[in-house]
Amino acid sequence: MNEITAKDHGIHLPPKSIWPLILAGGIGFLTFGVIFFASNSMIFAELSFIVGGSVTVVSLMGWAHSVVKEKAEPGEEARAIQQKDLLMFLKYFLISEAAIFAALFVHYYNNRFGQEYWPPAGSPEIHTTLPAVATLILMFSSLTCEIGYLALKKGIRFRSKTFILVTAVLGLIFLGFQGYEWGLLINQYNFTADTNIYGTLFYMMTGFHGLHVSVGILFLILVYGRLEMGQMDEKRHFSMIAATWYWHFVDVIWILLFFSIYLI
Repeated sequence: MNEITAKDHGIHLPPKSIWPLILAGGIGFLTFGVIFFASNSMIFAELSFIVGGSVTVVSLMGWAHSVVKEKAEPGEEARAIQQKDLLMFLKYFLISEAAIFAALFVHYYNNRFGQEYWPPAGSPEIHTTLPAVATLILMFSSLTCEIGYLALKKGIRFRSKTFILVTAVLGLIFLGFQGYEWGLLINQYNFTADTNIYGTLFYMMTGFHGLHVSVGILFLILVYGRLEMGQMDEKRHFSMIAATWYWHFVDVIWILLFFSIYLI
C-alpha cells in the first residue's frame, strides 16, 4: 500500500525500524535474569540484568528518537493519524505491563494464602515507616506530573518543565528510599532473595517496580529535553501524554504493592 492509499484509508504506516527487535532482545535478557535469579545463579542473573537493562533503555531511547524524527515530518493529516495510533499503542503497552504485574500478584497471593504461616520462618519484621514515606513521595510525584502536563496543555512551558523536573527528582528520592531499605534488610537482618519464598517475592516485585520507576525517570528526562528544545506545544505533546500515563501507572502499581507486601 503506497503513501497516498494509506492516507486515503486513514492508516498511518510508520517507517521501518530495528529498535523493536532490539527491545525484544533486551526484555529477553531480563527474562533470563529472572530465571537465573530464581535458580540461584547470581552471576548469570546479574549479567543478564545488566545487559538486558542496558539494551532495553538504549532501545527505548532510540525508538523514541525515531518517533520524534517521524513526527517532525510535514503533513497535519498524517500527524493526526499517527497521534491516534500512538495513543492506541500506549494503551496496549500499559495493558501488557499490567498483565505482567498481575501475574506477579497472583503468584504472591497464591503463596501468601497457601501457607499456614506468613511470612515464613526466617523473615524479619519489615517496618512500614520508610515504605509509607516513600509511598507518599511517589503519590505526590503523580500530582506534580499531572500539573506539568496540564501546564503544557495551557501553553505554560516554564511551569511544565519545572514540574516535570520535580517529578523526576521525586522519583529518584523514592528509589533512594528503596535502596536504603534493601541495604538495611540485607546487611542488618541478612534478609535476601535466598532466605525464603517471601524474600524472593519481596525483592522480585519491588525490584521489578523499581526498574519501571527508573524507566519512568528516563522518560521524564526525555520529555524535559524535548520541552527545552521546543519540540512540544499545547497541541502536539504525545511524549508528555505517554510519560504522564506511564508515571500514573507506576504509582498505582506501587500502592497495590505497598498494601500487599507491607500491610496485608
